[in-house]
Amino acid sequence: MQDELPCARARPALELRPHHEPPTGRERAPLTASWSRPVRPTQASPRKHAPRPGFRPTSRGRAGRGTLFPAGLFRRWRRQPGGKTMAMAVRRYTLVLLLQPPRVLLGLKKRGFGAGLWNGFGGKVQTGESVEAAARRELLEESGLTVDTLQKMGQITFEFIGNSELMEVHIFRADSFHGEPTESEEMRPQWFQLDQMPFSHMWPDDAYWFPLLLHKKLFLGYFKYQDHDTILEYTLKEVDKPATNVSYIQAPKGH
Repeated sequence: MQDELPCARARPALELRPHHEPPTGRERAPLTASWSRPVRPTQASPRKHAPRPGFRPTSRGRAGRGTLFPAGLFRRWRRQPGGKTMAMAVRRYTLVLLLQPPRVLLGLKKRGFGAGLWNGFGGKVQTGESVEAAARRELLEESGLTVDTLQKMGQITFEFIGNSELMEVHIFRADSFHGEPTESEEMRPQWFQLDQMPFSHMWPDDAYWFPLLLHKKLFLGYFKYQDHDTILEYTLKEVDKPATNVSYIQAPKGH
C-alpha cells in the first residue's frame, strides 16, 4: 500500500476554533479540539468543492401515502411547513471506522457512489438483515477484516436535492479487528495518521462528525446536499445513547 495519498495537496495549518463553530471554506475542525459540550445545531452556509467525476443528479417524484417502496426501503413521514406531511423513501446504510490511535483505516472507493473518495467501510442494509449484521458483512467484503465488537456511534440522514430517497447511515467504530486489510473490488484500504486525515478527498460532512467519533461521543445528524460537493444546511448534536430507528429530519426554513 502507498504511504501517501496520491495527488494529495499540501494543507495549511488550521486555526484552532471553539468546537461548536463549524469549519469555514475548505478549513476543517481540528481533531484535537475539545468536545466536552454538546454540539449546537447550526446551519451551514453553502460550500463549494471541486466537481467530482461520475455525479449525475437524479429526479424522483414524491412518495404518496399509497406508495409501495422497493425492497430495502421503508417510509418516513416528514412534516412540511404549514402542517402538511410527506412520505419519504428511506434506505439504510452502514459505515464502519477502524481506529488504532494515532491512526485510522480508510478505504479509497474504486467505483460506484463516492468513487475516488476516502471513506470508512460499509454499504446498503439488505432486506431482512439487521443493521449490525450488514455492517459486519460490508466490512468483510470490502476489507477482508472481521471484528468482535462494533460500537454504534452515530446516525446521520442525508438528503440530496432532486432525489426523494433519503439515506440513513448508521456509523460504527471498532478499536480492534482480525485479519489483514486486503484490497477488494470496491475499496483500497490504507492507514492514515489522525493528524493527516485526507479531508479534502472525503465527503464534506466527514470533517463535522469525525471528531465526535474520535472522542467517543454519540451523535445524531442531518445533512442536506445541493449536489455531491455542496452542503446547503446541516444539524448535528450529541446524544446520550445510540440512536435506533430515528431520523433527524427537519423541514428547511423558508421551503
